[in-house]
Amino acid sequence: MSFINKLIVLTLPLIPKFIVYLFAKRYIAGPSLDDAINVIKTLNAKGVMATLDILGEEVVEQADSLKVVEQYKQALAEINKNDLDANISVKPTHLGLKIDKEFCYNNIRNLILEA
Repeated sequence: MSFINKLIVLTLPLIPKFIVYLFAKRYIAGPSLDDAINVIKTLNAKGVMATLDILGEEVVEQADSLKVVEQYKQALAEINKNDLDANISVKPTHLGLKIDKEFCYNNIRNLILEA
């Protein structure tokens, strides 16, 4: 990782969220699943497929990963309910890879079965 990238990673938590949002809003649908679903509907209406990603990674507690799994299950249910042209994008580190590989595997497997 370059020096600049390391500097950004170290200082980003110190920057007020509203400033980060100004730069990130083009890539973030909003703070809630409902926001994301509305953006996906708009994109689909324009003929664009969407990928839904729940922000975060590097979890260190199994309980946190299990919450993320439930959030993705909710997202999959909404994608299905609204018949959206969309998929999910998951990060193994968000699903517990650094906690335990078997735990992460089971989380990913559960999402595949849900999908």
